[in-house]
Amino acid sequence: MSEIKNEPEQEQEQGILLVSFDINGSREENNSTQNNELDNLPENPNRIMNEFFSNHQISNLVKKQIKSSEFLFSFKLDLYDSSLFQMIIINNLSFIHEISLEADGYLIFLNLEDEKTEDKLSYLIKFMSDSCCSGEKKISFIGLYKDKSKPQFKKEDLELFFTDYGLNFDYYEIKYNMADDEKIHNCLFESINKKKTFKNNIETDKYQLQEIIEKITIDTYESKMSVIYIPDKKQFIKKGEKNQSDSKSQCYII
Repeated sequence: MSEIKNEPEQEQEQGILLVSFDINGSREENNSTQNNELDNLPENPNRIMNEFFSNHQISNLVKKQIKSSEFLFSFKLDLYDSSLFQMIIINNLSFIHEISLEADGYLIFLNLEDEKTEDKLSYLIKFMSDSCCSGEKKISFIGLYKDKSKPQFKKEDLELFFTDYGLNFDYYEIKYNMADDEKIHNCLFESINKKKTFKNNIETDKYQLQEIIEKITIDTYESKMSVIYIPDKKQFIKKGEKNQSDSKSQCYII
């Protein structure tokens, strides 16, 4: 099992924390640098999240490197309450990162056209199993391909692979050419009203990558805060609360 690497800690405000491990992250303890070749890969989480936030109008966004191998994106949204959202990207897979133990969920991007993905994924899942109790928190995998995924990465086979490891997971698969997500959104609020139309088996080419990230973010918020979004009321309510709408028969099964 990997050992926790002791580095100076910065106090983190409590909120919603998503951790994204870079599947191409270094396996050497003292190597956390990213070169341009890795940065430009379609599955690179730092590039994806930079793109995601550049396309969202979030005035209080904070982006910074908090450790040599940990990068932070944070912002606040007034949903059920004023909640802090944090995304930590980790690009060194050679030691346990203490911040990953506090995660409310995990986000992993896969390149389905890279023959080495199978080996990288096996290493990453073993790393997560050893370092952050991966069977307890939801792991959202997003498989990306530009033209056609490799035959060994069939959706049903990957889902069986994750199940065999005992993971609590969602798997999404999407065609993605790194130039599709240029639309500016009004923060995450656009996605909230339509989030209940998303399913875990999202059809290829039907949704953009950024919309899937939005869904994962809001799903994590609902799970952490024990709330559910009611589209008709356009608000979150606590799970178990009685429906306060004017309808006499409408109810929500949680």
